[in-house]
Amino acid sequence: MATVTKSTTGWRVQIRKKGIYKSGTFRTKAEAQAWANKIESEINAGTYSNIPDITFADLIDKYIKEITVHKKSKREETLRLTRLAAMDIGKIKLAELTEQDFIAWRDERLSMLIHVISLPNVFNSSSVSFTCTLDLRNFSLLL
Repeated sequence: MATVTKSTTGWRVQIRKKGIYKSGTFRTKAEAQAWANKIESEINAGTYSNIPDITFADLIDKYIKEITVHKKSKREETLRLTRLAAMDIGKIKLAELTEQDFIAWRDERLSMLIHVISLPNVFNSSSVSFTCTLDLRNFSLLL
């Protein structure tokens, strides 16, 4: 059940249901209740998605700006991640991203590596893995 309370800036709604926390502030109580009912019905139906409507490239860009800039290897990692964001996988929305997309990306990268001598420098999936793990656990994109 949603909690609707009056605040100095309007009506605040807090929803805690099935492990999902969502809140918002609205001008009127009716708007607040309508939004709460909509979110709760989506949660109950199993159609609620807490994933933001951004692409994988947007996630990579945010990661570069907030995390990579503090690393010793920021130059190399920025170049690697920028190349990744420019590939087809970067254009896919986070909500639509699947394991098959990563397999296709891996296969595409491996086919490009035929002419490359230094495999570890070009094909470094650890940055991709860390970016996705961080997004899901700590990065607050999903709030």
